[in-house]
Amino acid sequence: MAFNSIYSPIGVSGYSGYSGNSGYSGSGISGYSGISGFSGISGFSGISGYSGYSGTSGYSGTSGFSGTSGISGYSGYSGTSGYSGYSGISGYSGYSGVSGYSGTTVNISSQTITYSNSFSAGQVVRLDNAAGNWYLAKADSATDAESTGVIQTANATSFLIVYDGLITGLTGLTPGECYYLSDVTAGATVTYSPSAYGTVSKPIMRAINSFSALVVNERGILNSAITTYRVPTTSVSVSAYTVQASDYYVGVNYNGAALIQLPVGITGATYIIKDESGALNGTTNIITVSAASPNRIDALTQANLVGPYACLTLIFNNQWNLT
Repeated sequence: MAFNSIYSPIGVSGYSGYSGNSGYSGSGISGYSGISGFSGISGFSGISGYSGYSGTSGYSGTSGFSGTSGISGYSGYSGTSGYSGYSGISGYSGYSGVSGYSGTTVNISSQTITYSNSFSAGQVVRLDNAAGNWYLAKADSATDAESTGVIQTANATSFLIVYDGLITGLTGLTPGECYYLSDVTAGATVTYSPSAYGTVSKPIMRAINSFSALVVNERGILNSAITTYRVPTTSVSVSAYTVQASDYYVGVNYNGAALIQLPVGITGATYIIKDESGALNGTTNIITVSAASPNRIDALTQANLVGPYACLTLIFNNQWNLT
């Protein structure tokens, strides 16, 4: 029984020796001497039991349990809530603010083209898709008026073209004025809308001030109204002339007898023969209009103009018919 009582306290102090292990300061080593206590040197081990009292300081190791408060360090895992700070990446959606880049002074409707040229600021140009070449645009036809944009700056090897939107660096503009593609000068703009037959009315830009404008490059309108139709005209000042298929109005200005030979008729062909000299007298000065066989002029082979400024209009339908 006495042996057991000695062994028991030693065993307990040995346990406190374990707590001494937390105090790595060496009291744990006295716990090792607890093993020597197992060797039965109970008296000596009793002294080591005293050192086991220092194991009470090991109780301060319980304060190490306060290290469990380090669990509160686990609340540091709430730092993961800092991960919600990663939701700050939604601030990255703020990167969509880059779309605000369109709000910069950079005109996204302009482009620098590398191309040998002699263009200058303010000129209107067009791109020929088939040839891949650039030309000055002109409102004299539907093809030439297919403008692509307006030159802002240019040098011998490249140019900056504005397709649509703000253009600057120009001169001599009238604020508020609408500028159309010129039907007279290639690449130029004018303040009137071309209206002659075959030309194109094409607005190009509207001036903001004397040096800048908004390029609008609107769809052109081909002027094809009958009121502006231009007919081919031919002037004759010789004694004999054969009418060509491309003729329409033939004006004769000859002081003497003149012969106008009609071509073989084609249905719908129309010609106007007119004395422009005013010298016809019905004798020496006569204009004879002759039909080519087998055609006839109102059943006759010819018709004569005998008076000053006389005129014949002929339309072919089975024969030449005078109107």
